[in-house]
Amino acid sequence: AGGNAAVLKPSEIAAHTSALMADLVPRHLDPESVAVIQGGADETQALLEERFDLIFSNAALQWVDGHPGLLEKLTRRLSENGQLAIQMPANDDHVTHEAARTVARSSPFREVMSGWERMRRVAPPEEYATLLFRIGFRQQQLHQRRGSAGMAIQ
Repeated sequence: AGGNAAVLKPSEIAAHTSALMADLVPRHLDPESVAVIQGGADETQALLEERFDLIFSNAALQWVDGHPGLLEKLTRRLSENGQLAIQMPANDDHVTHEAARTVARSSPFREVMSGWERMRRVAPPEEYATLLFRIGFRQQQLHQRRGSAGMAIQ
């Protein structure tokens, strides 16, 4: 993986999308330049042993707990002068999320989920800026959109 210009690792949860990417990417892009890695935890762990010039995540990390530890681990996988580009929608207050919480609190879903409720996972931009500065990112670019959208810190 380390010799490729780009490595794509689709989620193992989206098996059909992953298989489609693995089929289409080599047909439309140079297989020497782009690799699609399918699989679960073992394949992800193997990728985390590599070093990258750019680690990019679009609308995925908001579903993962433990952002401070995760961002530190990702940073350790960057080559010298590598960049981390992440985008996370901070839209927990969006009507669709509010509706999902309302449904989850009602029967029979409340019983099936044993009262579990997803807590807000995306912190305010200032927390990410402070965290990233602490782990070594002295130059940061923050792009924040209000409304439909989220934020991107590079």
